[in-house]
Amino acid sequence: MINEIIERLCMEIRRSDGDLWTFDVEDVSKVLAEIERLQSEVTYWRMERNHERRQADLYIEKYKRERAEVVKLEDFLQEIDTHLRSTPDALPHVFGTIRKYWNYREAE
Repeated sequence: MINEIIERLCMEIRRSDGDLWTFDVEDVSKVLAEIERLQSEVTYWRMERNHERRQADLYIEKYKRERAEVVKLEDFLQEIDTHLRSTPDALPHVFGTIRKYWNYREAE
């Protein structure tokens, strides 16, 4: 395929003003080599970008899991606070809530 391109480019090309241009095989080879190098570089950077996207997605998922954990813990703490403020004998309720939290954690 590349040899065909080189052969076509090495042939004389007629410009619109009638002048003839010719291309040296070495020049064309250099241009094609540079194109291939740039294509390789583009491929590398696309792979790098895709890797970074996957890393970002993993980070976002981790953040969402941790945020959900914080919200759940805040709910348990709110329940403990409610018992401490409104129940005369709050300790059994507090211990029950703590047990619920640990059971929740162990179930994960």
